[in-house]
Amino acid sequence: MNEAVLFGGAAAILYGVTDLVARFANRENGVARTMLWGQALLAVLLTGAVVLFGKPLPADPFAWAVLLGSGLMVMAGTACLYHGLKVGRIAVVAPLMACYGAVGALLSFATGERLTWIAGTGLALTAVGAVLSAMPPSERRQGDKDRKSGWLPAVGSALLYGTAYWHQGKYAVPVFGALDAIWVYYVFATLVAAVIAVVWRQDIRLAGMRDTLLIAVTAILAAAGYLALAFGQASGSVAVATAVSAAASAITVLLARLFVHEKVAVTGWVGVAFVVAGVAILHLSVG
Repeated sequence: MNEAVLFGGAAAILYGVTDLVARFANRENGVARTMLWGQALLAVLLTGAVVLFGKPLPADPFAWAVLLGSGLMVMAGTACLYHGLKVGRIAVVAPLMACYGAVGALLSFATGERLTWIAGTGLALTAVGAVLSAMPPSERRQGDKDRKSGWLPAVGSALLYGTAYWHQGKYAVPVFGALDAIWVYYVFATLVAAVIAVVWRQDIRLAGMRDTLLIAVTAILAAAGYLALAFGQASGSVAVATAVSAAASAITVLLARLFVHEKVAVTGWVGVAFVVAGVAILHLSVG
């Protein structure tokens, strides 16, 4: 379970930075273009990694159904997240999205995964902290008054991510392995995104070098976080790895305050402290 905490923590850092970079990528390129080209880049890179380090893919129909079905949920969750980051406030969208950790943990508990009360306390603090971090400040700058908070797509992404990651961690990653599972997702997601772009006649042409670089950085960070989470689920507790990765909300809130000067409510800072404390308790509970 200690590896689950370590890999979950790595996923939290990577996802936290990804959320901030994705805000700029989506505003410059749009959600569809960012998703399509980002996923295509990762599909190519991961294909090379699978050729070098992968193993033969199993033919278990149930595992394939779970992997592809959860892949569609991850795609939908990513679209919700990117849209929320584009139109809403980072300090609201990121923490609410990070409640996927609580969703995944609840599903794990409901299907028999058992934890000590100390680990349960850490999970509870992490989940509560993610919610508190999403509380908006009572006073907003004039320019923020008309801006949407983005809470609805954020909640949608949390439900989709939590359900998808739990399915993958319980049924797909143990069969395929972390690397092959992530590779299948990105190849499948690229094909689906390309079909959607053609059917809806979306403009997917890349713009300048700066915008293309934003897409590439977003994709690489997201894939690294996804891979870290998958390794955490494969090496230990699905509930712990998923919940610890939700600490990304605290990282994103801090980065948003530093780099885009979004005001954070007092409850938001309390939430960040809860998340940090929860992750620390989880780490101590597993030695």
